[in-house]
Amino acid sequence: MPGLQTLAAITATFIIAAGVRNTPPQVIPEPKPSSRPHHAKLWVSCKIRSDWKGRISKTTHRINVHKEKYKKASSTTGVPWHVVAALHNMESTGSFKKHLHEGSSLRSRTRWVPKGRPKSGTPPFTWQESAYDALYTLKRMDRYNWSDIGETLYQCEKYNGLGYLKYHKDVNSPYLWSGTNHYKNGKYVSDGKWSQTAVSSQVGVAPILKSLNYFSD
Repeated sequence: MPGLQTLAAITATFIIAAGVRNTPPQVIPEPKPSSRPHHAKLWVSCKIRSDWKGRISKTTHRINVHKEKYKKASSTTGVPWHVVAALHNMESTGSFKKHLHEGSSLRSRTRWVPKGRPKSGTPPFTWQESAYDALYTLKRMDRYNWSDIGETLYQCEKYNGLGYLKYHKDVNSPYLWSGTNHYKNGKYVSDGKWSQTAVSSQVGVAPILKSLNYFSD
C-alpha cells in the first residue's frame, strides 16, 4: 500500500497532467488615496437632498440634451465632459450664449474676472472658443488627475475661488455642495462680499457629477 508521500506525488502528477495549476488568489490592489482627502471624504458621505431632486433632475436632463457639445469641448481641452457641463451650469446656468469663464455675453470679451478673455480673436465668440480659452489656454486644466474625485472637486472649487477653504472653513462651498447634505447656508453674494445668511439656489457641481454617474460613464 503506498505511503502518504507516494500518494501526494501521484496527486500532484495528476493535477499537472490535467492542466490545473495551484496559483495564488488574485490580489486586488487598494485604490490610491486621494490627493485631496478633504474633498474625497465629503464626496463619499454626500447625499442629494430629497427637496432638491426635481431641480437636479431638470438640470441633468438639460445637460444630457447638450452632451455632444460638452464632449466636443472635452476633446479639445482634456477636461471630462461631465466637469465641463457642471462648470457651465454654475457659471452661466447652461447658456451657450455666455462665456464659460464667468457668464458674460459671447458678443464681447469677458466683463468680469477673468476680464478681457479670450485675448485673441474677434468677438462675437463661439461657445467652443470660449470653453477652450477658459479651460485650456487660461487654466491648462488638462494637467489634473480627473480620475481622483478629491482632485476633481478641488479643481472645480478653485475654478470659482478658494475663499471658502481659506476664510470660511465652517461652510462648504455651495459651488460644489449646494443641493446636498453638506450645505445649508452662507455664501459670497458678489466678489469678496460674504453673507452668512444667504442661501445658494444653484445646483452644485457634486450633485451634478453624482447624477451624471461621473465614475461609471
